[in-house]
This record gives sequence, C-alpha cells and structure tokens, in this order.
Amino acid sequence: MGKTIFVSIPCFMDDSELFNTILSCFSNAKNPKNIKMGIAFIGDPIFYNNIKEKFEKFNNIKMQYYDFKNNYGVAKSRILARSMYAQEDYFLQIDAHALFEYGWDEYLINKFEKAKKEIKRE
Repeated sequence: MGKTIFVSIPCFMDDSELFNTILSCFSNAKNPKNIKMGIAFIGDPIFYNNIKEKFEKFNNIKMQYYDFKNNYGVAKSRILARSMYAQEDYFLQIDAHALFEYGWDEYLINKFEKAKKEIKRE
C-alpha cells in the first residue's frame, strides 16, 4: 500500500459543488484507495443527509454534521474537518468546490518530497 493522503473539506451550508469535488478527488487519483477524506458540514442538515446517503458506502470518507448555532462559520468548520485526520502520511486542506486533474495525488506527493530534499528536510 502506498502513501495515504487525508483530504480535509469544510462545507458551510449547502455548497452545490461538494458532490463534484468528492467525485473528482477519487476518480482522478491514481491511487484512490490511498485517499481518506473528512468532511465537516455546518448549517444544512438536509444537504448533509443527501450527501451522506450518496457516499455512506465509501469507508474512506468520514462525515460529520454540526449545527450552525454552535459554531462560528467556515474557520470553525476547517478545524472540525481537520479533527478527522487519522495520521495519514499527507494532509491536504481544500474547499468544498475544488476539482482535481488526473494523477493529482502522485503529483502532490512527488512535489512535496522533492521540496523536502531541496531544503534538506528529510
């Protein structure tokens, strides 16, 4: 098994691109089994339930709903999404409306490892 990437996604209210973001992330990864995802939903329980129903069969996606009245907005949802990180090898924070090119996972890992070598931070 290769290196794992945790993709952290805050979702505030009902971001209409989240569904496409999730599909794009997994379908464009060269190693989709190595992708783990955490999504923090804030504010719209109906939207959360719709997305959860579509993706609940994916065991590499963690989702959690948080009531709007108990948080402070998008910054808080970033913290909540990050809290689902489980020691994967890499961490990627994105917004709920991002698209991925094919091979994005290998590309980012290679770029990161090359940067570490260049600055001598093995």
